[in-house]
Amino acid sequence: MQRFAGLDLARIKDHSALVVVEVSDDKIITVTDAIEYPHIPLDRLAEMVKAKYDERKWVVLLIDATGFGGAVAYDILKEHMNCKALTFTNRLKNEMVSNLIMLVTSRRLRIPKEYKRLVEQMLEQRMIAESSSIRYTHPSSKNDDLFWALCMACLACKDILSDIHIRVANKKFYQEENPYGKYHAIRFRW
Repeated sequence: MQRFAGLDLARIKDHSALVVVEVSDDKIITVTDAIEYPHIPLDRLAEMVKAKYDERKWVVLLIDATGFGGAVAYDILKEHMNCKALTFTNRLKNEMVSNLIMLVTSRRLRIPKEYKRLVEQMLEQRMIAESSSIRYTHPSSKNDDLFWALCMACLACKDILSDIHIRVANKKFYQEENPYGKYHAIRFRW
């Protein structure tokens, strides 16, 4: 068994989130932790993540270092564990979401019932096709921190799953009425 983790850091109103996954010998990924941290100082968050690392001992932690806080958290945590800082771009987000969709459709991702909030965030996530780009969004009263932390954790273990080849036969685009208005979108159906 090997463990991998993703850390999504709080922005304006969101929470920071840590997701830890475990990859079994038969290459099934199981979520072992999905933790939301309310707005707390970065040094306190780093202490809490380090405590979880001491308990779980993951191979690598991917950190969303898009903003200033991500770079600071990376600098603090790299002294204690193997970390990699990621700067979120549309291309990286597309890669992470595609990887997650592949894992879900191939039934290689297991999320225990106790992580209901993570599943809710996955179901709330929307992929919106706008002319030449794709944008990801969620209802304004909700957040998506666990979702992105899961995407990073799954991306971290992608190399050990590289011999799995799944072909997605069809992506269904459709129009629906929703809180964002009417648009062509792929709605995640897990």
